[in-house]
Amino acid sequence: MPGSLLDGPGWVGWLPWGMARISPDELAQRVTDLGWQLRTISDRAATMPISDGEWTPKHLVGHLIDSATNNHQRLVRAQITEHLTDGVLHLDRYAQEQWVLANGWADRPWTDLISFWEAVNNQLVWLLRRFPEHAWQVPISLSGGEPQPLEESLDYIEHLDEHAADLRRATLSLMPNTISCANGVCLRLPTPDDVDWLVESCQDPAIPLWTGIVSPYYQQSAKDFVERARQWIVDRALPRNYLIEDQHGKPVGMCGLVRVDADDLVGEVGYWLARPERGKGYATIAVRGLTNAVLRAGYRCVTAEVIAGNSDSQRVLERAGFTDEGVLRSIGLQGSPPNVRRIDAHHYSLLPTDPAAAKLVE
Repeated sequence: MPGSLLDGPGWVGWLPWGMARISPDELAQRVTDLGWQLRTISDRAATMPISDGEWTPKHLVGHLIDSATNNHQRLVRAQITEHLTDGVLHLDRYAQEQWVLANGWADRPWTDLISFWEAVNNQLVWLLRRFPEHAWQVPISLSGGEPQPLEESLDYIEHLDEHAADLRRATLSLMPNTISCANGVCLRLPTPDDVDWLVESCQDPAIPLWTGIVSPYYQQSAKDFVERARQWIVDRALPRNYLIEDQHGKPVGMCGLVRVDADDLVGEVGYWLARPERGKGYATIAVRGLTNAVLRAGYRCVTAEVIAGNSDSQRVLERAGFTDEGVLRSIGLQGSPPNVRRIDAHHYSLLPTDPAAAKLVE
């Protein structure tokens, strides 16, 4: 399978030795965290390549199951003297890519894969809690290689974290290209047809005053912005910016993810409205729609930062259910030389467990 997420000759790349000493509590927490993350991915989305030419989430979770079952064998056999030859446990490497194909993981229902992955890792947790001290010293030889003690092998947690990061990137890149919001409002990707509207709207001095948009804003600025938005889709990358359309299909503003922390699963939203469209509720509707999509994509937290003094923007977030966590003092710079000043900003957040988040998906 060309372009998989595995590496190394014969696809034995990660885990040539199995598991180093790891905390069963640490593994149990990984099972809980990643299990929750996997369940945010639909069965259809789990069949989509993580990026061009690479595996789907189904392939990758299937590989993690194979990894866990192979390591289960090593941990069990290392405890049993009948499996040792002159005190050494001899095992064959496994061809990871062929295992994924032979098991047919890509054809299994997504929920089955998640349940199986959780079950085999929970068994590893159980086994590790009772693993005898002496077994960590058992030398293991893979495919005739030089024996090494089990405790000196590569870390299973490291392997799991590496591919969990791949799955997080897959999940975050599944943000839709169009988001339907309340009252007929829609979020869609900007196109070259929007360039003139963007240029006209961004001449309003309030937009660069309260956002990071450059001033003056030229035709080329808008063309570059639209091209970056297009390239993000081609690359399945983030952040992602959406144009807000009203119920008649007219552009009224922008709303999008301005920053993403893929490791911590945090997305920061930003938004602005053209001057004639303010006070009509479009910003609140758009923020709610985007936040709903962000949480469904598996983020653990959605944030926003509002420059101190922008009370209208604060009201948007508060109506959308965000919590004002306080003021970040002197967080950044605003303006162009020589008119540059330090700014404070209110930090807002919304978690999937917040009451407002539950209302978003009703």
